[in-house]
Amino acid sequence: MSQEIIQEFVSPIGTVPHIPSNMTVAQFFLDYQHPSRPVRSETSPWLIDNDTDKCYCREEIRTRTYALANVMKARWDIGDNDCVAFFTPNHVEFPITAWAAHRLGAIAAAANPAFSVDELLYQLNTTKAKLLVVHRSIFSIGLEAAKLAGLSEDRIVIIQSGDEPAPEGYQTLDELAEEGTCLYPEPLFSESFLTEDEAKTKIAFYNFSSGTTGKSKAVAISHYMVVATILMCAANYQIGNPDVPQRFQPGDVAMNTLPLYHIYGMFYNLLFQLYCGSSVVVMSKFSFTGMLQSIVKHKISNLFLVPPIAVMLCQRPEARKFDLSSLRTIMSSAAPLSIERFKQLSALLPQATIFQCYGMTEAGVISMENNGEQREKPSVSAGVLLPGIVARVQRADGTYAGFNEPGELIVKTHSMASGYSNNEAATKETFVDGWVRSGDEVTINENMEIFIVDRLKEMLKVRGFQVAPAEMEAHLSEHPFVSEVCVVGIPHEFHGELPFAFIVPEKKAAALIAKYPEEEAKLKDILAKHVTDHKVPYKALSGGIEFVESVPRAESGKLLRRVARDNAKRLLAENADQTPAKHVAA
Repeated sequence: MSQEIIQEFVSPIGTVPHIPSNMTVAQFFLDYQHPSRPVRSETSPWLIDNDTDKCYCREEIRTRTYALANVMKARWDIGDNDCVAFFTPNHVEFPITAWAAHRLGAIAAAANPAFSVDELLYQLNTTKAKLLVVHRSIFSIGLEAAKLAGLSEDRIVIIQSGDEPAPEGYQTLDELAEEGTCLYPEPLFSESFLTEDEAKTKIAFYNFSSGTTGKSKAVAISHYMVVATILMCAANYQIGNPDVPQRFQPGDVAMNTLPLYHIYGMFYNLLFQLYCGSSVVVMSKFSFTGMLQSIVKHKISNLFLVPPIAVMLCQRPEARKFDLSSLRTIMSSAAPLSIERFKQLSALLPQATIFQCYGMTEAGVISMENNGEQREKPSVSAGVLLPGIVARVQRADGTYAGFNEPGELIVKTHSMASGYSNNEAATKETFVDGWVRSGDEVTINENMEIFIVDRLKEMLKVRGFQVAPAEMEAHLSEHPFVSEVCVVGIPHEFHGELPFAFIVPEKKAAALIAKYPEEEAKLKDILAKHVTDHKVPYKALSGGIEFVESVPRAESGKLLRRVARDNAKRLLAENADQTPAKHVAA
């Protein structure tokens, strides 16, 4: 019997430079100059607070990381593998304080600032957080979750919000940094210096990713993974090569509109831009008009977005009232950008080159366009494989596909996560023999371009965020009105997908609806509120709720989501002339 020939796909671009394996993320960015890294002026701002215009240069950041590390060690004995949790909108203090934690050998974990108490509590418990850094504007939620997690109130630190004072009895990061500066330059701690290859197992961040079952999981991201991702992206663009026109370079100004708790926002929008020498303007809360104003004010050259922002740029008239001529590079990710949207964006911003990239929390950035050819020949490609990545396409029967044949994308990469923290079963399912399963059905052509066909994993993509149907179903099933439930995504031009629930009502609820049909809308409102009261806004059942007699299942009992999705699309098409109820408004 002949042995199967396995088709492997590799990047056509080149090789990855040396990846240091003996330093933390803080040391790589603040204390070390990689040979491929562009040299920037010492007075060049690294971080700019969009709300206050406060700037931080490299030396100011280094000083502040040591000061905060001093205090974290002296007050709370934060050290090796302890977790510092962040509950804040985008803020310049996040990377600075995360780097301070790295000085101590600790781990940084950022939570979605829109989380409810229950959702934040889950992350605090999962990461076993020893300290919570919370923004003043969402302090009450952070405080309640911290108490439930068993964190004492003295382990809560405030990020200021404008002129609003910190709650009585709590200290701000500014106050702690000032206290720590008084102790500097005599550190109260021994910085974590790693041995060769130790960075491959030393955890830097916990980033949460939705799986196909249950709640989201804490992806353990090593220091080496972060550094490898940055250097692989740099190799893709040949950053620092004097013989190649530079897409990103010192003097650029990048706009950080994307959430820093998301890997795209943190790795690519923030860290990679800092590596290339860009100044990064950090926008605390997204506002379309505010973004346009900041582009003009700061002369933004590099803009990172998700398709819903691209839709706003193309459709909202405000975009044509601002001078956006400074924009030179547009990068879109988190969901595919359609050819039509690409053409509209190109017409609005003819001076800019538009790129797409594709990745996943478990493997970092996997592919991106590197030459802007899509302007002349737009396609639905997610770009080419990054240098250092080997890919396979696996069919459903376990055999391997060749060029232009569909199957699940699996990759082997330097930027591979260390697995899911405290979740061995999920780790074994996704990380298999040194390869990462993407859960995405793709094809790869002869140019090594990746084309996303469908998602094999069940999670939805709403506004670029992952939503696990199983999590939503488990939550809805807790309600006494619900007997069975199946949650699917329905297509939406702006949001990508919207969660839609087929619900089999419990017997008494079904009898009530049968006797009093007018009660159906009230019950739907109650169930929709059951979600919005406990979940972030993008998990709301914005696609709608439909009461049914049964949900589609295979003989094994497994939910047939594709059948349910088709049913939802057909139902919505039939009711296209009806205005959605208030609880399903996007």
